[in-house]
Amino acid sequence: MEIRRQPKGERWTMRTKQNLVIDLLFGRERFNKSSAEYQDQIEQMRLRPFKVIVEDVNDRLNDIWGSGRRLPFAKSCDFKAGDRAIFYREFPRKISKETIRSALIEYGYR
Repeated sequence: MEIRRQPKGERWTMRTKQNLVIDLLFGRERFNKSSAEYQDQIEQMRLRPFKVIVEDVNDRLNDIWGSGRRLPFAKSCDFKAGDRAIFYREFPRKISKETIRSALIEYGYR
């Protein structure tokens, strides 16, 4: 099996970026909550303006990339059954409004 880097210009799968957005907004705290806690979390997100959410996500990405420390998740691999090569993609330095909006819709926060 061939191992090579992700060619420039190829796009990530939307699902990977969506999960990254949700992780940046909520951390690992989004799992294993009671129903009431999930409802509170959703209400808090609905009260925040979308522009602020976009700024928060991209500010956190800038903090991660600007910290200078080695990141355990600096690259992502979207390998799936049937693939003939493994591609490693760097995490983005900025995420678009559309991707953030689709992540929030996908996970029920908007």
